[in-house]
Amino acid sequence: MAAPQGLRTPEDAECLADLAWALVEIPAQARSYQLPRDYLDGKQRLLFASEKFRNAFGNLFKAFAMNLCPSVVEAITDRLDVEAWEGTGAEQAQQMWDLNRMPLLSVQVHEEAISTGDQYVIVWPNEAEEIGEGEATVRIFPQDPRQCTVVYDDEDPTEVVLGAKLWCVPMGPDPEATNGTGQRPCVWRCNLYYEDVVVKFQSMECKTDAEMPKLKDWGPFVDEDGDEGGPTVENPTGIVPMFHFAPSARVGGNGVSALRDVIPIQDALNKTISDMLVGGEFAALGQRWAIGVEPDEEEPSGTGQPVRPRFRPGGLADNIWTVEDENAKFGEFTAADLTKFTAVADFFKVSVAQVTGTPVHYMMLSGDFPSGESLKTADARLVKKCERHQTNFGFTWADVMRCALAFDHVSAGDLAPVWDSAATRDEMVEAQTQVFKQQVGVSTQQSLKELGYTEEEVSTMIAQKEENQRKMAIQQVRGFNSGRGGTPMPGIPGGAAGEKQGGTPPPGAEPIPPSGSATG
Repeated sequence: MAAPQGLRTPEDAECLADLAWALVEIPAQARSYQLPRDYLDGKQRLLFASEKFRNAFGNLFKAFAMNLCPSVVEAITDRLDVEAWEGTGAEQAQQMWDLNRMPLLSVQVHEEAISTGDQYVIVWPNEAEEIGEGEATVRIFPQDPRQCTVVYDDEDPTEVVLGAKLWCVPMGPDPEATNGTGQRPCVWRCNLYYEDVVVKFQSMECKTDAEMPKLKDWGPFVDEDGDEGGPTVENPTGIVPMFHFAPSARVGGNGVSALRDVIPIQDALNKTISDMLVGGEFAALGQRWAIGVEPDEEEPSGTGQPVRPRFRPGGLADNIWTVEDENAKFGEFTAADLTKFTAVADFFKVSVAQVTGTPVHYMMLSGDFPSGESLKTADARLVKKCERHQTNFGFTWADVMRCALAFDHVSAGDLAPVWDSAATRDEMVEAQTQVFKQQVGVSTQQSLKELGYTEEEVSTMIAQKEENQRKMAIQQVRGFNSGRGGTPMPGIPGGAAGEKQGGTPPPGAEPIPPSGSATG
């Protein structure tokens, strides 16, 4: 398939240079991502395991870990929830967000970005022949960061000018087939994403998933099924459709993993726990000793008589021992104090909290949890960190949705996500605060908004409150008029026969409606 006039092709020198760069850059970055991914999953190194530990436990604790990494990551990701969208095109953005299952997938994007330091999302139109009800016209694809990278503009380091994805596609009917080598045969693919076109390459020979082809072995992608549009596909949006989530990144650079400073402390913690296990195996029980006691007499061969012990239990209690040797002495070595190991382990837990800004009560589940103002103080640093991530990720998510809507020809220049509050909420304290605010003049509507209710919910609650007040006032009038005696007059709620309609209602009550008027 010929490329559209004026667009890049796989034969262009620029594209070949970008391909050569991607073949080097992506595998290099992938190696740096593997360690934090392993630590998050609990696949951790026992760097300090002693020979005695290995002899005592063998492979029993080959991947042992008291894993604090999930607590560090989840403390942040639990506070990164996109609640809604606001601005131009917000309704279309919300619909596309929901159809792409982003309330679920965005959590995975945030966790990957926080744990490894980088995450990528690709936006592209739905290529299905028929798009049914409940399907998005544009798809949002979270990626494996080990397969992707981007290039930022030299003049504007906030703008991505190139995205690249490198991956392998298993060949044959059985993707697990390895031909006895332990390596799957596959075809390697590489896509380059520009603002006006996507250029696709593939390996010309069948390789394995462990053997990436060299530059000379690559050629234009051949779309045998005609599903992907050949080696060059036009991008009508003018936006590079690959987006980079980079927490704590420097300008134009890669992000920083939240586990970068945790991993060395995690190794030290694992070593401490392994030492405690060795201590529990060899020295947790007191070892007894005896001196001045000759060995027991051997049993006479063939007699069947019991051996004559040198010391035996006796006296009034079974734990009193007697011995026939005058110089015999007994004693016991002091058992190992394993609490010293737990104190060191607690030190490392506190160290993780200090270097990451994670509240200590996330690491040490003991004692009373903080509440009220003390909880706000304990969470202050974490809240600030999460708010910075919300700002960072918010700009990227806005770019993602603007690109997705651009494929549907919808302009969304000021579109922005609405985040759930990162602050720890104490509903009792917040409600009491709003009561005090209303006493100094803050409206009920404003108080309800600050408590987190939506505009629709606030309107409904205000209407219900006014309706309840109206009904209560009518009931008070009825009770007042009934207390004056007489038979109620037709059409007058609670009115007395022969009496003048109306009367003085209780303070704050509505006036008695005229005869024949409709009432609540």
